[in-house]
Amino acid sequence: MNTVTVGKSDLGARVARLIDAAFVFDSAHVFRMGGSGKPRLPLGDEPLEASLIETWRAAGLKAFLHPFGILHPDMHVGQIRLLAMWNGFIADHTDALLRIDEPADFDRLRKTGRIGVLVGTHHGEPFRTVDDVDYFCGLGLRSCNLVTFGQNRLGTAMDEPAGGGLTTFGKAVVARMNHVGMAVDVSHCSDRTRLEAIEASAKPVLMSHANPAALCPNPRNVSDDVIRALAGAGGVMGVLPLRMLITPAEPATLEHYLDHIAYLCDLVGPGHVGLGLETPFEGFDSLPPENQMPLPSYLRNSGEQRKLDLPELCHVRRLHTIVEAMLRRGFTEHDIHGFIGGNFERVLRDILAV
Repeated sequence: MNTVTVGKSDLGARVARLIDAAFVFDSAHVFRMGGSGKPRLPLGDEPLEASLIETWRAAGLKAFLHPFGILHPDMHVGQIRLLAMWNGFIADHTDALLRIDEPADFDRLRKTGRIGVLVGTHHGEPFRTVDDVDYFCGLGLRSCNLVTFGQNRLGTAMDEPAGGGLTTFGKAVVARMNHVGMAVDVSHCSDRTRLEAIEASAKPVLMSHANPAALCPNPRNVSDDVIRALAGAGGVMGVLPLRMLITPAEPATLEHYLDHIAYLCDLVGPGHVGLGLETPFEGFDSLPPENQMPLPSYLRNSGEQRKLDLPELCHVRRLHTIVEAMLRRGFTEHDIHGFIGGNFERVLRDILAV
């Protein structure tokens, strides 16, 4: 991509128009709560806050996927509790929010100006039987990352070198997810599980938050072979801006993040690229020590621990920062519309159609 020189005021107006016209969708939206400084992540142990809605509007979000994590010791019960939390919150704010269940909901969002919530989960463990897919779909679950850490009954995560691929049970779950209109997410899976899930699925598969390993050889990142297979089956990959996942050494900057987007465009085309930010507007690094989660192995390093956040993106108008940087980099407005939501809308309309 060639850098483009544009006047600052002209560029700012162009960014604002582009975002206003786009269907902005974050495929891995994480947020903080708790009043001043927002010191906590939502972990299902306290109600969601109405003030979040105005923050989402200020950020320009038209919709998002929230891939919640379950801390309850019984994963099945924990998933029920978190779905109840989201359903209650949306029901209390029907003037502002709409749960995305079917393709027509994207049209309803445009017509009403409400913000869409696509409820997802990081965990396949709550599926005790194949019929549980139907049960959770009935409660509003529309996306599931098959496995996040280690090995479960569906498959293997990227941090388990001794594991296998997609299991027989996992294949049956993927087939049922296709049938009911639930997105198969392989963001945290091992490459073998990713490839076998893509092959098993009759619908496009998502990586809601992931990065190419060719630019940063972190074990969490994804090989070119998997990315090609994902795109070949119509899937989309949401690019994640955590420092350890965009460059193996400091400094890490917004330009490194854009390098990942440009690389994917060259590898599989711009129609398979999205934003899966998975970072609160306030970032992770500023969380009080008592509220920080233990870092997984792929985010730890020897010596002084690297930070997680890109400071350039730790504010509510970060989408404007990203789009401005994309325009300066030389990405077309058409491609940017796809990156910031259009590509995920296209593939989700396909996945949710039953």
